[in-house]
Formats: sequence, structure tokens, C-alpha cells
Amino acid sequence: MVMRFFAINVLFLLLLPTGAMSQEGADTFDQFENADVAVFQGVFVAQDLIIESYQDSGSIQGLNVIKGYTAGSKVVQAAIVEADLSFDLSEGDDAIQGVNVFQGDSEGRISQTAIVDGTVTMKSNNNNGGIQGINVITGSLCN
Repeated sequence: MVMRFFAINVLFLLLLPTGAMSQEGADTFDQFENADVAVFQGVFVAQDLIIESYQDSGSIQGLNVIKGYTAGSKVVQAAIVEADLSFDLSEGDDAIQGVNVFQGDSEGRISQTAIVDGTVTMKSNNNNGGIQGINVITGSLCN
């Protein structure tokens, strides 16, 4: 059930039309016309996952991570997690942890979808400028 929902959502994101059919019906609608995707990341996790970071500076850890990328067209990040997730960020500077993390500049659209069927635990201790989350977007000047 979850996989079917995920597949439908991903297809929906990829096939979003940017044009519309004319009133008279003279133009044919092409659903694939604007489905240009520069980057697609997908992940499925079926067992518990622990991501720990200690004294990291400027690092990014997680599932579906893009760092320092400049994209001219659509970026899609999709994650299904059927387990518990635990993120632990300690004693760091400007570190990022999460699911579907995009850091960069994009002229195109960024689409992020995360389905988590489990417990998500995020811990942070003595961090300077740290970010933790699900579906995180930061510009290249952040971090």
C-alpha cells in the first residue's frame, strides 16, 4: 500500500504540467513535455537507522543529500522509511542531518517527499548553526 502511494506521488511530481490545454481543444496536451528532471534521488529503508555526528564542521549526513549543486531544472528527492530513524548531532559547527536535504542554488523546482512509518528521534547537543529535519532546503550561503 505504501509503495503504491509512493509511486503515485513520485509520478505526480515528475509529470506536473506547466502548460494547459487551450479552451478550444485545438492543442494537444503533452504530459511529458516539461518533465525534465536534473536530479532524482529515491531511497527505501526497511530497518532502523542511526546517523551520528560528533565534532563535524560543515558536513551533511542523511538520506538523499545534495550539497553544493546548482541545477537549472527540476530536482526530486523521495524517501520511504518503514523503520525508526535516529539522528544525533553533537559538538559540531554548521552540520546538517536529515532526510531529503538539498543545499545549493536551483533555478528549477525542488520537490521533496518523505513517508516515514516509524519513530523519528533527533538529538542535538552543543552545536553551532546545526540543522536537523525532514525535507530541508538551504541555499549555498547557508551553512
